[in-house]
Amino acid sequence: MNQTYIHLLMNHIPAVGTVFALLVLLYGIYKRSYHTQRAAYFLLLVAAIGSGITFFTGEGAEEFVENWAGFSKSAIEDHEDVGKLAWLSMLLVAIGATGALILMKKKSDLYRSYSYIMVLIVAISIAVSAYAGFLGGKIRHTEIHSTQQDVQESD
Repeated sequence: MNQTYIHLLMNHIPAVGTVFALLVLLYGIYKRSYHTQRAAYFLLLVAAIGSGITFFTGEGAEEFVENWAGFSKSAIEDHEDVGKLAWLSMLLVAIGATGALILMKKKSDLYRSYSYIMVLIVAISIAVSAYAGFLGGKIRHTEIHSTQQDVQESD
C-alpha cells in the first residue's frame, strides 16, 4: 500500500465525515442534546484526523502520478494549494471541537453558544474541503472537467 492509495482512501473521511458530523451537531443543537453534540465533536475530531492523513500523504501521491501521461501539473498544484487550506480549516475544526469538549466537561453553559460558532466554522471547512476534492478529482477524472465540446468531438 503506497501513499497514493492511502491518500485516495482517506480523503473520503473528511469529505463525508464532516458533513455527517455537522448534521449530528445541528440535530444535537435542535434537540438540545448534550450527548448528541458531544458525539458530533468526537466525529469532527475523527474527520480532522482523516484530513491530516489525507494532507500528509498528498505529496507522496503527487510524486507517484506527476510524470504519468495525461496528468496536468497545474491541476495537481491547484489541488495542493486548496488542500493546504482545507487541512488548515480542519485543524481549526479540531481545535474548536476540542474546546467544545473541554467546555462540556467543565459543565459550562458556554458550549451552547459555542456550538453555533462551530456550525459556521464547520460549514466553511466543508466548502473548502469540497473544493479541494473537486480539484483533486479533476486530476484524474476526465468526466469532471470535460466540456460539452469535448464530448461532441469524441462522437
